[in-house]
Amino acid sequence: MTADVAVDLPAVALPAWQAYRLMLDTKAAHFAALETQEREGQLGLKPRLAQQALITRLLEEHSAAVRGFKAALLELGRVDAAARDQLIALLGRVNEGLAPTAGPARH
Repeated sequence: MTADVAVDLPAVALPAWQAYRLMLDTKAAHFAALETQEREGQLGLKPRLAQQALITRLLEEHSAAVRGFKAALLELGRVDAAARDQLIALLGRVNEGLAPTAGPARH
């Protein structure tokens, strides 16, 4: 994700950046567990209780990470709005490849 985007943030923004990265990591773990469950379902296997508990726990961890990132971003904006804006600009660059390329968005 950040391999081709330089991360040059002031020190005050690093906790929010780390919270963002944790949010991505927990999302990836949750989706991986869901994919495993889906593959096993396609093979006719029923979800095990332990697997369902894992998926629930991973979702809870991701939800906590989302709340943590939100809190870190709000706190960063409170103490240094310019650093918050730098972080938001970085997130835009990091996620640029996620935007659809089929023309302007239609609402």
